[in-house]
Formats: sequence, C-alpha cells, structure tokens
Amino acid sequence: MIMTAVTNATFSQFGAGYDEIEAGERRVRVTPTGDAANPVIDENLTLTKDEHYTLFAVNNDQNVFSLLRFQDNLSEPSAGKGHIRIAHLIPDASNVKLSFQGTGQGAIIPDAAFLEKTENFTSVDAGEVTLRIQEVDGKQPILPDLPFTLEERYIYTVALTGTLDEGDSIDAQIVMVKHEESHD
Repeated sequence: MIMTAVTNATFSQFGAGYDEIEAGERRVRVTPTGDAANPVIDENLTLTKDEHYTLFAVNNDQNVFSLLRFQDNLSEPSAGKGHIRIAHLIPDASNVKLSFQGTGQGAIIPDAAFLEKTENFTSVDAGEVTLRIQEVDGKQPILPDLPFTLEERYIYTVALTGTLDEGDSIDAQIVMVKHEESHD
C-alpha cells in the first residue's frame, strides 16, 4: 500500500505538524509533481514506534538529491525556555554558526556543516530575538538577520535553504519550522 504524506510541495515548504505512519521499514520516494516514475529520492527507512522524525529532501547543488532524517526529541522545554536546532541545507555555504544578535551570549549553535545531523535541540531563553547566520570563520552574516519570537515551551528547527550563488533562482533563506505534535 502506498501512502502519500505530502503532495505538490514547493521549495522551502515545510509541514505544520506530524503525520502518523506505522512503525517499521518504510519506503520514502520523492518525485517531481506529475512524474511519479522518476523519483529523485527512493530510500528505505526504519521508523520506530512512538518516535517523531523530520525529513528533508535536499539537492546538493549538482542535482543529486538525498534524504536527511532527524529523530526529534519533543520533550517540552522548561518555563521561560524554548528549544532550537539548525538544519544546514545550503550546499554552497561552508560551516555556519547561529547566534542571537545583540545578546552578547555568543553562538547558540557554534558549528554546523552542510547536511550535518544536528539532532539535539539547544535550550534557549524564550522571547524576541534576532537570528544571525554566519560562516564559522566569518564576521559578516551570510543571510539577512531574521527578527523572530521564540515562544515559551516551543521547539524550532532553523532550516537554511537555497543557495548563495547569486546567479541561481533559488536564493538562500532562513525558514523557521515550529514542531508541533498532532493532537488528532
């Protein structure tokens, strides 16, 4: 039986919640809309009962796609805190760091490589922040700073998508993914 979890997805479109899928060996296929016969990703994954996963279909900038799977720890952050991690999906950017501009607390995530599985969430103070993404060895941001409200007791993935190549039609961007468990 084939189950379609996402249809007609566009670049940098991320789901708002979790779909319930049976545990065990599952085949994951990613195909261009209208071309189911030619998947760009066709992999088997083993999913564990009562676990949560985030999957990203990533193009390595040479039209070779891969599936990046994160196992999500959805433990509720403590009062006044939120959890955050990074998914570095920009193939032409070197290692990056994430910081909150103007706080003086340094890098929240000091070093993330392209396609690195940064599964662990970092506990941070909730509230108004300005996200800054820089190359690890650089001083200038590689993307425009992003003002953002980190809500208390919520969990986020900062997904860096697109490309830095100015001639490419898919500009790099920061997309905030808020993890919410389905309550159906």
